[in-house]
Amino acid sequence: MPLEAVILIFMSAVLHAGWNLLGKSRKPSAGYFLIATLVPSLFFLPQILWFIAVHPLPPEFLLLLGATAIFQTIYFISLAAAYRSGEMSVTYPLARAVPILILAGIETATGHRFSVTGSIAALIVVMGCIGVGVRKNGGLAHHRSLVFALMAAGGTTGYTLIDHHNMGLLTSVLAGTTAGAIEMTLFYIAVETLLTGVFLSLYVLANRKERTAFSALVRDHGWHATGAGIVCTLAYALVLSAMPMVSNATYVAAFRQLSIPIGTTAGIVVLKEPFTFLKTCSVAAIFAGLTLLFLSH
Repeated sequence: MPLEAVILIFMSAVLHAGWNLLGKSRKPSAGYFLIATLVPSLFFLPQILWFIAVHPLPPEFLLLLGATAIFQTIYFISLAAAYRSGEMSVTYPLARAVPILILAGIETATGHRFSVTGSIAALIVVMGCIGVGVRKNGGLAHHRSLVFALMAAGGTTGYTLIDHHNMGLLTSVLAGTTAGAIEMTLFYIAVETLLTGVFLSLYVLANRKERTAFSALVRDHGWHATGAGIVCTLAYALVLSAMPMVSNATYVAAFRQLSIPIGTTAGIVVLKEPFTFLKTCSVAAIFAGLTLLFLSH
């Protein structure tokens, strides 16, 4: 993987853990992430309209944009629910680690053979994922949080796969035009975030409890959610910038897991969540297993 891609993804990992910390600190609702996605994307609306007017885009690209926004919506709704009912130091590692296992499984199902080292690495990650949600007494911590964390992981897997394909499609379609890589990335992240905000708006409008929470949220924490959204948008923009440099989406997903120890540490240190030896070992196992899986690929 090129050094430029490594640097971009590392910066993204730090920012990703940062906006999750901001969100968790407010026990977010879906409305929190509605503000976090919709408000920043509105600043880019003129650029979106200009880009579409200058560069006609194929229907396939637009349909995939809608699909990735749906997966993003599932991700944010599930993440908000997980953070309301559980700890960041448990939810965050699961939501980040499970997608790489799913991506690896998809590759295996489509004919890719993993080495013995890769198989061992995947097993280590699975054990770490199980261990991170276990309490001192041996029971599972925050059952609802674990379920929602896995749902968030499913959303992440969906939009990662689609975005990798769609960014490649956009680059191919606009090859030879005046559109540069930065311009294409800004357009993509802006329109994807805007569509996600639209889908989240529909969810909030359809949910009475979410509508009530949204009114109080706008009044008390609107700027906080907007700040989290800006950091979130920047974090994923860096990932999208790196995607055209990498031939396989698994590489990107694997290296992004650097945010796991960062996010877990933030939950324990900043949010004062319980620190246990098992949790620490489990997170270390997840990180080590993912790193080994990446190196063996």
